[in-house]
Amino acid sequence: RFLSSIGNVAGFLSGYFPPGPTRDRLRSLSGYRSPLALWTRSHTVFNQVEMEYLLDGLQPIPGEERVLEALGGELISPDERNESLRLLALRLDACVYMRSQLLRDSDTTSMAHSLELRVPLVDDEVARFALSCPSEFIQPGKASSGSPGAVVGSKGLLIEALRDFLPQGIEKRPKEGFSLAFDEWMRGALFDIAMDTTAPQSVSRRGWLNGAAVAEVRREFERKTPGAAYPKLWSLMILELWAQGTLDDRFEGADLSVA
Repeated sequence: RFLSSIGNVAGFLSGYFPPGPTRDRLRSLSGYRSPLALWTRSHTVFNQVEMEYLLDGLQPIPGEERVLEALGGELISPDERNESLRLLALRLDACVYMRSQLLRDSDTTSMAHSLELRVPLVDDEVARFALSCPSEFIQPGKASSGSPGAVVGSKGLLIEALRDFLPQGIEKRPKEGFSLAFDEWMRGALFDIAMDTTAPQSVSRRGWLNGAAVAEVRREFERKTPGAAYPKLWSLMILELWAQGTLDDRFEGADLSVA
């Protein structure tokens, strides 16, 4: 409850501060108003205040409400919205982020290149077994029981199950994430496209976004602010490219601007 109160106050105060470190810190703290809000904040490109600015005063639906609406009440009951962040994150990562984004992206990308992709660790039986395991196997910390030297954490059980087949000592290696060179692309081969799709004339012609907000993202990109190239500027570029390829050809001559 204390963190929830801090999050609510921080979210309220953030609207009264100009762009800068203080406002960014307050926005970050506002995510603590609830476990669902914190999870949503970590999975969105623009926070609530940024969305309101980007949409020129329109009131976007808060991120957590969009998640609940998309789920249709099937996954998260009112009582579960405030359950522990770890349990809620596991549920949402598996049933929302993985199902609706990671697996979708993997499938469409592989199919585009005529590849048949397999994700064996997402097999129903494997997933059900993983979810039934004690929390000591799915969270960092010391195991309360088990053999000496047993590995704990998000991949502890997997490492223990395959220890006889893995090189010795591999469980001690630090985690290495998989990332794409978005920043390099945006400042290299895609630079002209990014600048053209987010230029004032493109933004004003479409009439969807606040030109000043888009210009601020471009300035952050020029200052090499972390997160400006991807996902912020990238998302704005993709939105415009989608509109050009999907809407402009289909509704050529129609006024698609927002009144």
